[in-house]
Amino acid sequence: MEFKRSIIWVFLALLATSCGWQPRGYLMPPLDIDSVRIVSSEQHTELLRELEQSLLSQDIKVVEKGAEYTIALGDEQLNRRTVGIGNDSLAAAYELTLALDYQLRDEHNAVIGKPERVQVRRSYDASDTTGLDREQDMLLEDMRRELVQQIIRRSYFVLQDQQATQAPQ
Repeated sequence: MEFKRSIIWVFLALLATSCGWQPRGYLMPPLDIDSVRIVSSEQHTELLRELEQSLLSQDIKVVEKGAEYTIALGDEQLNRRTVGIGNDSLAAAYELTLALDYQLRDEHNAVIGKPERVQVRRSYDASDTTGLDREQDMLLEDMRRELVQQIIRRSYFVLQDQQATQAPQ
């Protein structure tokens, strides 16, 4: 019986890895990049920390000088609007929109591609006021993580095209 259970677990593990399944947030590094510089007008933000951690988890060093590529980030833009009103005429639901403009540059500071904008939108229930601030903070944390993943995924395709055109024929 134990042997059958072990075989089933091995089969399930093989099935999960062979279908391309990956843990949430796992992104392949863009091609063969060793180092990236991050330039931002805002310093020490949650988004910057999330971006640095994501790059480091993919074995891409975040450096101040001598990077192969630079990610130039604009200011994080957060908008909150009411999307639902309760019976008591108070806000019952909000929508948060978190957006960021960014641009990629090569080692000579030449612009690669066009400026990009990433955006994430989420709604949450405001009818139960207990823990409302904590819910919004958790939502913003998740939204920043998704913005970073969008930046890395889009960068992968832009840099893949750029490196393909530079490859010797």
